[in-house]
Amino acid sequence: MEENPKTDPFGDGVTEETKKIARDNALKFGLYLGAIGILIGLAVYFFNPFLLFTNLPFIFLIILITIALEVYFCVELRKSLGGFWNFKLAFSSIFIMLLISAVLSIIYQTLLFKVIDKELPEKIRNSTLEMVKKIYSDAGITGDKYDKGIQETNDRLKDLGSPVYLLKNFFMGILVNTILALILAAIFKKEKPIFSTSA
Repeated sequence: MEENPKTDPFGDGVTEETKKIARDNALKFGLYLGAIGILIGLAVYFFNPFLLFTNLPFIFLIILITIALEVYFCVELRKSLGGFWNFKLAFSSIFIMLLISAVLSIIYQTLLFKVIDKELPEKIRNSTLEMVKKIYSDAGITGDKYDKGIQETNDRLKDLGSPVYLLKNFFMGILVNTILALILAAIFKKEKPIFSTSA
């Protein structure tokens, strides 16, 4: 049988056309994922912008929704390729999708903190400190331990909304997305059968 000239020269059996479809759909689904994330962020901002920093059940709910969306788009990505992709193609496609989403997220955060509501970082800091103080008071924590905890919280939040904070978030996002892409690729990879039966 004559070899397909469009097959990857490194021998992973994936054609250039398949790679292009995967790349295009990864970009598209990454834009969808990022846009949904921004819409959720805006909804939270208008409802109560402090929820994402002070309400643990709500934070966990948002994380679960995000994971569910990522899993959904991973399934859609695989469907767009006929239901099959190897680990390498799955990882690169999912990583591109998550990276695009992360870029949109950091653009949204930059606009939120620097244009839409410049006072928001200070409001979040104050709200978070009040929450921590209440938790410590309810737990009966006083004295040096109380002061140390409040100072550590304040130090953690001092760069909120700054370029340093946004860059840290972005690079941390890349690290997390790389790990997440590896996990999702391992879960959703599905090799095309080498032999198929024909009638």
